[in-house]
Amino acid sequence: MNQPSFPLPDRLRRLLPLLLLGSLALNMFLLGAMVSHGGPHGPPHGPPDPRHLVERLAADLPAADAAILWQAYEAHRPTLDARHAHDPRDAMRQAIQDGLRADPFDPEALIGRLAEIDQDEQRFHRHIERHLIDAIATMSPEGRHRLAAFRP
Repeated sequence: MNQPSFPLPDRLRRLLPLLLLGSLALNMFLLGAMVSHGGPHGPPHGPPDPRHLVERLAADLPAADAAILWQAYEAHRPTLDARHAHDPRDAMRQAIQDGLRADPFDPEALIGRLAEIDQDEQRFHRHIERHLIDAIATMSPEGRHRLAAFRP
């Protein structure tokens, strides 16, 4: 290991590893605090209410296309409502908090748990996207164009 270009007092040289460890611990504490409180601007807002989103989308569609959208929503409403009630970001925050509190800290376990949550979320999105696309495929070109112009 190279010696620093300026000499360090022996006492500081002995304390340096402890200072680095303390700095790491402080950073991990701050990360945990930010995650648990949603960052500097308060807790993040949850996902939009699925019914409210369908209402807004359907309001601008021709009646027949709005009916298709409502039928697709009603077919999956229990799943959508359950997912809305249990925001996956809550599971992510809890996993991070649990991981940071674990003694000894196991980075691989935390990475694995976060990957599980991410995979579950991806499966859910692919499932809903598939059914939504199937419904949109039966809509009129005008309805699809209005959906394309929608801005939440």
